[in-house]
Amino acid sequence: MEKNLAIIIVNYNGVSGLKELFFKVLDSVLDAVRGVPGVDVWFVDNGSTDDSVRIVQEKYGNMSKILTLGRNVGYGGACNLAYAYTNKLGLRYRFYACINNDIVIDSGRFRNLLAWLKILDRMSPKGFIATPILINGYIEGLDFGGYFIDSSGGAWPLRFVIRSAEKLANVLRLPLPVSYADGAFIIFHRAVIEKIGFFEPRFFLYGEDVEVCLRAWQNDIPSLLIPVIVGKHYRSTTTSIIKRIQVYMQVRNRVYNALRYFGLHGLIKTLIWYALYPIRLIDSKHVIVGKLLEEVGLNLLGTIQNLGGDISTIKLITRAFIDGIRWARKNKKGQNNTLKGSSGPVLGLPISSLVSTKALLNNAQVALLDRLYQHLEYHKQSNKLQTLTRASA
Repeated sequence: MEKNLAIIIVNYNGVSGLKELFFKVLDSVLDAVRGVPGVDVWFVDNGSTDDSVRIVQEKYGNMSKILTLGRNVGYGGACNLAYAYTNKLGLRYRFYACINNDIVIDSGRFRNLLAWLKILDRMSPKGFIATPILINGYIEGLDFGGYFIDSSGGAWPLRFVIRSAEKLANVLRLPLPVSYADGAFIIFHRAVIEKIGFFEPRFFLYGEDVEVCLRAWQNDIPSLLIPVIVGKHYRSTTTSIIKRIQVYMQVRNRVYNALRYFGLHGLIKTLIWYALYPIRLIDSKHVIVGKLLEEVGLNLLGTIQNLGGDISTIKLITRAFIDGIRWARKNKKGQNNTLKGSSGPVLGLPISSLVSTKALLNNAQVALLDRLYQHLEYHKQSNKLQTLTRASA
């Protein structure tokens, strides 16, 4: 059976971790899809140990489809299994939207998102990956938007340049190509999954969205930021407690992406990046550096402090770095398709900029702004897109 969209909500202990927000999220999603033909909501439980499954079955069982996995296979792994399960049932969806269980959706704007997917489907029949704009539910500012990547695997969100979600929506009238779509709300065209596969399940946590989008770019499949503020994201609500596995996954997966997609050059830049942390441990008053790392989503100093800052944590990071190298080298054998540092969706930042916080910040801002307005100007000249946009209004 051919349908339009499968919304896959991945859950792990949502009832105990999110409390009232858990119900607010599910209510908002189900309200958004009510009356919309060809859309199914899949609640995929990652081996929760609380009452999430029972409560969803009792309260939402007749409005959603429920898949219980028995154990935690990670965010990407859960999405992969949901996709495989729908195929087994004979359900073929045009799009698959994987979303976190801490996003409250605006029903009216969700329909605008569907309209854009329809337009882009007609323009890009070979497929694309996309993400909408989200507002941070805590501060009412821009959550992250799309991301650009430097060749060390570092992520630079659009909020680094434009902090207001409303301002971004006003500036960004048309879809913008980005390095990768935010995994918190990431949409796959079925043609993409059939060509390159879905998430790499071994990532388990962190960086799986980066990897699949870079893999897509290698195959000339774009990642797009859709100019619709679709809802609010109460980010990290269920992963706010720092654990050693989180630190390990953050480091290992970033190292893998850097070496796998940017080669030795990317690995060297990543090594320089992590080499700065001992300096920060000596003097944690380097506020500028701390704020910068917080913006790019990897405040490892805070993580280390939460873990006790002992030598075992340094060993853990070292092991993660080595494991990331080994894994990338194994997967890279016989392949020569490394992304170039200044081509495609990648920011061309020099190694020296990673040593200087000020230089890195300025280079990133300039590159993001240039790329933003270049793409906007390019799309403004596309009569086809303008015609389709007016037709969908």
